[in-house]
Amino acid sequence: LSSSWTAKDNDALKKWFADYINWMQTSEFGKLESKTGNNHEVYYFAQLASFSLYNNDLATAKMAVENGKRMIDEQITADGTMPREIKRTRSSHYSLYGLKAFCILASCGEVVGIDLWNYRTTDGRSIKTPIDFILPYLLKDKSWSWPNVGDDMDKDITNSILFIRPASKAYKTKELQ
Repeated sequence: LSSSWTAKDNDALKKWFADYINWMQTSEFGKLESKTGNNHEVYYFAQLASFSLYNNDLATAKMAVENGKRMIDEQITADGTMPREIKRTRSSHYSLYGLKAFCILASCGEVVGIDLWNYRTTDGRSIKTPIDFILPYLLKDKSWSWPNVGDDMDKDITNSILFIRPASKAYKTKELQ
């Protein structure tokens, strides 16, 4: 803490996050977002994990990260696509956006002792599956062939750096760095 960020500021932010977490878990809208089957659901649990960690609520953070396993099973196909994202008119953006949420959740898992990076479904799907799928497009080895109205892969690459680096560290791969 500093003169720019006091203990009182920190306590107020923790209370705000606690109130927000409560709203997420009890409001009708929050409950709906936790079941959308797309990036909204993954971001719901990524936020829940992140904000719970900030508030030192490890039980809620663990529960949120554990939900990542179910969502990998439900939202990622064997070829690495995320069907609800790839069908959108801005498919590259939403594919990367959904993947970013999974990476945030996996990073939270590191804090609570759950290795979501290396979790695999019975048929081998994991967070790495969509990374392997999208990497050739990010490296421009392939051309994106799904709807991409108004999207620019170069912009998507720039926006992906913040989650690609932790994934690269988790998978010990230099092509993501």
